[in-house]
Amino acid sequence: MSGGFRCGGCQQVYPADPGVCGMCSGSFFEQIVPTSPELGEEASAPTGATTTVEHMLCTRSDCALPIPTGQSHCDYCGEPAPAAQPHPRLTEPTPTPTLVAPDGTTIELREGVPVVLGRNPQHSPWARLAESNLKVSGRHAEVVLHRGVLHVRDLGSTNGTWVRGIRIDGAASVPVEDGIVIGLSRHLELEVRTP
Repeated sequence: MSGGFRCGGCQQVYPADPGVCGMCSGSFFEQIVPTSPELGEEASAPTGATTTVEHMLCTRSDCALPIPTGQSHCDYCGEPAPAAQPHPRLTEPTPTPTLVAPDGTTIELREGVPVVLGRNPQHSPWARLAESNLKVSGRHAEVVLHRGVLHVRDLGSTNGTWVRGIRIDGAASVPVEDGIVIGLSRHLELEVRTP
C-alpha cells in the first residue's frame, strides 16, 4: 500500500491529510509510511510525530487539501499542483498553547481534543481548580483548539463564561494569542499562553 493518512476515529484512509474526516468528522490523522515494496507492509508514524514531508495547498477553493511537494496534481480533485512555496503551517511544528490557572496549573490544548472545565470531577479532570468555588458550575465550559482557533463553549452554566472580559452567548471562537483570559463565572480565570 502506498502512503496516506488514516483517521484516528473511523480508520478511513486518505491519500492526503484532509484536515477533517468526511466519514466521522474527526480531525486527528496518522500518517501511513510504506515500508519496502517487496514486503507489502505498512507502518504508521508515531502518534503526534512531526513529519518532514513538505506540502502545498491545492488552489481549488472547494478543495484546499495538502499536496506533497513534487507531486504534479491533487489526489482528491485532480487540480494541478501550485508552483508556490510549501505552506508553513503544514511543514513546521506548531507550538502547543496551554491554559494557565491562578495556582500555576497548566492544561495543554491539543488539536481537536475538548477540555471540559468545571467543579465536578466526573466531568473535568481539573475540577480541583474550582472545587470550593460555588459560582463555577459542575460542567461549566468547554475549550477546543482547532487549526489555530480557540472554540470556547458555555455548557449551560449558571453564572456564565467570559472570553476577554465579555460574556459569551453560547460559544465564541478567537484566534490563539498569548494572554487571552477565559473566565468561569468571573471567579476563576484561566490565561492562554503560547510557547
